[in-house]
Amino acid sequence: MSKAVLYEGIKADLTNLSYTKADGTTDRIKTIALWRNQLEREYEEIPFLFPAVFIEFLTSNYNESSSKAYQTLNMTVRLHICFESYKTEDLDILILTQEIYSALQQKSYSNTNMHFGVMKRRNEEQNFDHPNIQDFIQDYEVSQAKDYGADARPSTPTTVDTLIITPEVHKTL
Repeated sequence: MSKAVLYEGIKADLTNLSYTKADGTTDRIKTIALWRNQLEREYEEIPFLFPAVFIEFLTSNYNESSSKAYQTLNMTVRLHICFESYKTEDLDILILTQEIYSALQQKSYSNTNMHFGVMKRRNEEQNFDHPNIQDFIQDYEVSQAKDYGADARPSTPTTVDTLIITPEVHKTL
């Protein structure tokens, strides 16, 4: 399964996202990247700007279709919405997480060989175990994705010139 299709789609939607903060100013997400546990390794990582969204792919479950033409996939995409604040109470993280939800809920991403099901938010939790950094976690279920890229069955392209359909009429007594 090419998760790159899903990652690039989410990243494009979040790159264009702007939101209005509690003080009336607007802001944008400044860093979008794959999750590598950047917060635990903050002093070893390449520096990044906040707010940041890190995309994590949780365990994926694959099943073969009955025709073996494709695989289906059920998975969860976890977003780490990271926000730096030195305020005692900062509502901007709540505003940002709601805007991200609005941008991604029911979105579907695909290309020629890959089609992901619609994204549905299933969980939210907060991780405040980092000094002055909030890691607000959103989980989205992406179910019934289909990957046609591995279909190696031989095929011959063809065109139908004339299609004749003869209906059967059954007489009931």
